[in-house]
Amino acid sequence: MGDKGEAKGYVALVPSIKVGGLEFQDCPVEVIDRRSVVDEDGLIGADVFEKFLVELDFAHQKLRLSELPKRPEQSTQDLSLSSQEDEPNGGDHDPSATQEKPDSSSPAAKVADKGPFDRYVAPEMTNYSQVIRFGHMLLIPTWVNDDKTAKFFLIDSGAFTTALSLNAAKAATRVHDDPRLRVRGISGEAKKVYIADKATLRFARLLQPTQDVTALDLKHVSDNVGTEVSGMIGFTTLRFLDIKIDYRDGLILMEYQGPKWLVQ
Repeated sequence: MGDKGEAKGYVALVPSIKVGGLEFQDCPVEVIDRRSVVDEDGLIGADVFEKFLVELDFAHQKLRLSELPKRPEQSTQDLSLSSQEDEPNGGDHDPSATQEKPDSSSPAAKVADKGPFDRYVAPEMTNYSQVIRFGHMLLIPTWVNDDKTAKFFLIDSGAFTTALSLNAAKAATRVHDDPRLRVRGISGEAKKVYIADKATLRFARLLQPTQDVTALDLKHVSDNVGTEVSGMIGFTTLRFLDIKIDYRDGLILMEYQGPKWLVQ
């Protein structure tokens, strides 16, 4: 977020990262060349735990990691911390090369065991909803008011509030300027912030009525993602939810834990 462009930085290798009772070693981290990251010491993207079933229980302030259901064709599961360096063969692949079927005990077999695979929906996850993944970003199909066509909203625990893009807000309700509002992120402060009168959002089997909801120009976010981002599900909504994320198969479960204004 913000209108000051990309933040400069570099990648460093840290010997150890400890999260609760887990310790991961030799982890690449991105270092931003600033005194703070949005007034914090740092950020952890939930996608670094993508090899686990990630549970973000905002309602009870708990992070839980558990094993994903094993695919029928899988013999083992990798439970390491994920990074951009995890792509098979380091991203180098010769399409003209031929590959023999690996022996099940060989290193090549272990790579094949990691995929890629088609989406697998385990029997215990049939009530999960689909999410679309672009890099570290998760976009969830969301219907605004009486729209019959879904829009994509970014699930963003770093956003202080649920917000609409300016385009989506204008298509759904009346919009007006609010110079008192300030919104900023790693890339500085947003130049203009708007207020949308009223919009009802439907996503992941939840229904959320909103009034006087923040609206922003999200063109730079859409350009970065590569598809239209019509809004953000922010902390004012997420704080009432227990969320389970399966990054591997693009599945999410959102269970409501709060007052009745957001109904399931």
